[in-house]
Amino acid sequence: MLYDAYQARQDLLSPLRIFADLTAAAFREPMGGPWANLLARSIGGGAELISRLRLTHEHPAYNIGTIVVAGREVAISEEPALKTPFGTLLHFRKSVS
Repeated sequence: MLYDAYQARQDLLSPLRIFADLTAAAFREPMGGPWANLLARSIGGGAELISRLRLTHEHPAYNIGTIVVAGREVAISEEPALKTPFGTLLHFRKSVS
């Protein structure tokens, strides 16, 4: 149920984030005149904060290919140990050679 609430919030705020992203893009460009004042930069910064309010479901790659054990390089494989709707618990297994 909690995940449904998170998704409903994301769906509900999607139009606001799109509008804020466009506003931030308009105020991000450094131009002279009235756009270069503190109020315009503050509006652009606030809009950028709102546009970044989203769930991220991606994780960066760990990129653990090898490790050194007792002076030897050992290959590492990434295996899922437990899968749940919330996430996956990973086990990093050393190759036996």
